[in-house]
Amino acid sequence: RRLAQNLGVSETDSKRLDAFAKGAEDAEMASHNSFFKEWNISAEGVEQMPNCLLYTSYMKRIVVTKSHAQGLAVLLPCFWVYMHVGKCMLKLRDELG
Repeated sequence: RRLAQNLGVSETDSKRLDAFAKGAEDAEMASHNSFFKEWNISAEGVEQMPNCLLYTSYMKRIVVTKSHAQGLAVLLPCFWVYMHVGKCMLKLRDELG
């Protein structure tokens, strides 16, 4: 959501970015919560894995300290990973029936 607050971002783009971030956050939490429920597990007491912590800390630092374009670019790997995982899940669905 920090990208929506960057200087030079139009009000329209700011609203779009904020809505997109909210939607992405809600979808991510719903996905995690569905796995927790299905597997009867809890996130209580769980710590972020070191690699994830480094990656998310880096993204936050870029978004806050660099240009708006760099802030958007740092998010691209997330979308590439989601695309790859989605393709793998679709392939497994087809293979497993």
